Amino acid sequence: MQIQSKTQATVAIRESKKNFHEEARTLLCEDHVGYVLVTCRKTKQAGKLEVEVSYEGDPDLACYLVDGAQTYFQHEFQGG
Repeated sequence: MQIQSKTQATVAIRESKKNFHEEARTLLCEDHVGYVLVTCRKTKQAGKLEVEVSYEGDPDLACYLVDGAQTYFQHEFQGG
């Protein structure tokens, strides 16, 4: 078993995230005019989040989707 350096491990994680977002892009672009994908990876540092956002399509549509999602979650969490 080969032990990776921290830098190699970080690069591998970035590549895996990149591949995940690229795979999602391929799947979603077939039947959708746009999408927003937000992912969050666990980190070892308390209080730190590693968030990645990607989107495809018109930037105005991406903003509309994010605004709609925010409204949805606000209603869900407020019991509305």
